[in-house]
Amino acid sequence: MASDADLRCKRGAMYTASITGLGKKFATHDLPAATTGFLMAWECGALLGTLIAGAAMDAWDPHGMALVLGLFGVSRGRDPAMAGQQTA
Repeated sequence: MASDADLRCKRGAMYTASITGLGKKFATHDLPAATTGFLMAWECGALLGTLIAGAAMDAWDPHGMALVLGLFGVSRGRDPAMAGQQTA
């Protein structure tokens, strides 16, 4: 089982890698807006994700969180940008 310190380290690494990706994708003058939008989405996900997963675990114990993660994965799999495909 992973310790709390391990989990914090992994979340920090994901955030750092995501911010680095923004720096590579956007021009210098667009970075403040891109970072602000990313941070807002990150924080909304941190808030809503825990609320939705918690409600699902209460409603469909013990499979609620697996259901939420599966539905999220399916919804992200349909996005061409996430699937590595070029958009038109």
